[in-house]
Amino acid sequence: MLWCSEYRSLWIADDYTFVNAELLRAGLAKLPKRLPRGANKEIIDFLRAAQDEAFRTHSGIWEYGDDGDDDDFAY
Repeated sequence: MLWCSEYRSLWIADDYTFVNAELLRAGLAKLPKRLPRGANKEIIDFLRAAQDEAFRTHSGIWEYGDDGDDDDFAY
């Protein structure tokens, strides 16, 4: 499983595909719970919407529901 970093935005320039959002939408990545101060709110909201879509459709890591609240990464 990947964690999308708010510090790196990956784009495919030919068709303006936001790779971070596509990974989240497919359930192949997850946003960290704590985001740094100064993170771009519009981009974070867009990424959260993609993650929420994967959760609603049970895609990827969300296939069996919520993966729990075990905080895999300590910040």
